[in-house]
Amino acid sequence: MKSAPIPFPNRGTTVGFVLVAGAVNVAAFAFELFERIAWIDKFLHAFTGFVAVLAVLYLLRHRLDRTIARYPGFIVTAAMGFGLAIGLAWELLEWLGDTLYGLSLMKGTTDTVMDLVMDALGAGLAGFAAQAAWRAQRRG
Repeated sequence: MKSAPIPFPNRGTTVGFVLVAGAVNVAAFAFELFERIAWIDKFLHAFTGFVAVLAVLYLLRHRLDRTIARYPGFIVTAAMGFGLAIGLAWELLEWLGDTLYGLSLMKGTTDTVMDLVMDALGAGLAGFAAQAAWRAQRRG
């Protein structure tokens, strides 16, 4: 069967999610929502991991068909790994901000680990959604 791009995410979905994620993250920092809403940090880690993977999947959508066909769990596993990598880079930036500028962004090891777990979960969810869309497309 001829290789076809994965149907999800498409351009509109990707752009919309990226804009919303950017706006929500900026608003959370600008309005100090991290101190006001207990769950916002975990939600934003999961949501941003989800959106980062959507963007990568959109950029690679034409190259994934054969890979998914040969390795069914690839997209979810790769998405979670990418989400962890993005989360780790973010946590490193928080650590640098605390160390170099005294910003007090990190709240301890438990918070850091939970942030990474939420990054991976959000990213994995995006990978699962893309894989489900690919399977639905293959079924017709």
